[in-house]
Amino acid sequence: VSWNATVLGRYQSGAFGGKLAYPLLWVGAAAQAARTGRPLCWNAPGVKRVPGSPHVRALLRTTVAASAYISVRDTFSRDCLRSLEPGKEIHVVPDTGLEVADLWPAADLGSDHAAVLESAGFAPSTETLAVHVNRHYAGGDATAAARAIDRAAGRSGLVPLLVGLGPVHGDTEFAGEVAAALTVPHVVLASPAHLRQAAAAIGRSRAYVGSSMHGMITALSFGLPGLMVVREGGPELNPKFSSLLQPLGLGGQMCEGWEAAPGALEKTLSLPESTWTSVLPRVLPELDSHWSRVSETFSSLTKQPMNNYTELGRLWTTALCLGGENAFSRYFEELLAADRKA
Repeated sequence: VSWNATVLGRYQSGAFGGKLAYPLLWVGAAAQAARTGRPLCWNAPGVKRVPGSPHVRALLRTTVAASAYISVRDTFSRDCLRSLEPGKEIHVVPDTGLEVADLWPAADLGSDHAAVLESAGFAPSTETLAVHVNRHYAGGDATAAARAIDRAAGRSGLVPLLVGLGPVHGDTEFAGEVAAALTVPHVVLASPAHLRQAAAAIGRSRAYVGSSMHGMITALSFGLPGLMVVREGGPELNPKFSSLLQPLGLGGQMCEGWEAAPGALEKTLSLPESTWTSVLPRVLPELDSHWSRVSETFSSLTKQPMNNYTELGRLWTTALCLGGENAFSRYFEELLAADRKA
């Protein structure tokens, strides 16, 4: 849950530009729920911090108050929201991405993984190390990251499979730069054709190392060893990586740079297999309970729809407090007009 403007090029051409792309992910959903009289449920996102702006705090507080069911993925996020709306019930549940192996079991992904290998001239039985590189977390140094990956491949005996998981963050281009500097045989999937292919690249590998949180989540879902090459933000920001790993007993599966990654990966691969295969069975009961609560919320509240104008009016009025955000004004004006016509 973010309210910052973004300079990422992919968002600049949208209807509201980079300034509103992130906040509209949540306030836009809230407005649509209010307009249609449907309950608003939160599917365990993270909250980066408590907003500094009183206008944004008011907007987020209104959204929280109007929500029928709220779940977040860590206690930091829960505490941020409770500071705005102390009486609200807020559930902490594991990241729902951990269920990806239920969506696409590893046994069904063998041909997808094999196709990627064969396209690069490797035998379909080749054992791979799924690797994600990100310019920010690599300090912009593709050569240093490549040297570390060379060493990791040499120690593990695995073929690096570079996967570009965040094209909007430039991961596709950076994967190509790192690949060009590698000296060991490797495979590059710079831009996966679809989510299933990305899941196969990780889920059918022997292990994962990289800077993508959801790359790590995917590895854990498939019961694979994983290591994150990341660093947390400032003390006022959500420590999202450790917030994912520590509740799973995996707080040590982080290193702050690629220089340390080969040694850390060697230790990772030496851990008992149960370290990894136990993750999904442990979190599934919590996720099942979460989905039951979501289902119950939709079942009970769709019979008693919210007052469209009251809830939408609150959101709209608060949004206008942002001042100068004319796109916000236009957005809510359009919603109101559509509601009156309906």
